[in-house]
Amino acid sequence: MASVPPPTHIEKTPAQKGGLEPTYPHQAPQASMQALNTLLNLSNVIKMEGYVEGGQVTPIMALQSLRGHDNYHALTREDVVGMVDTIRNKVRCYGFGAVMEDFELRDALAAMFATKPEAYASFGNRATTEIDDMYS
Repeated sequence: MASVPPPTHIEKTPAQKGGLEPTYPHQAPQASMQALNTLLNLSNVIKMEGYVEGGQVTPIMALQSLRGHDNYHALTREDVVGMVDTIRNKVRCYGFGAVMEDFELRDALAAMFATKPEAYASFGNRATTEIDDMYS
């Protein structure tokens, strides 16, 4: 997830190297758990309104799927950062917000949990069930 500079930054900061060198820090916003839950609720509204087609999930829905996994506690920061790096280029925006294909989320989750023997043994069909639950 990238942050967008405010209009005042764009107006006051000249482009560096023809606009190829960033002048604003590329970082995800620091959000509280309450803010993340609000985003999750909004992503469900967007989905129910028909803006998110079947087979797609929003990034916050992907995060919720990860947080809701039984073996989430076994993950390290590096595991989560690795998963984010894996799916970063798979996220697309179609005008209403970012989405990604659910199979790409399942692949990223499977690859990450495959490195955790205790999680891999119990992975099974539950991943499909968890993602299907997001659409119900």
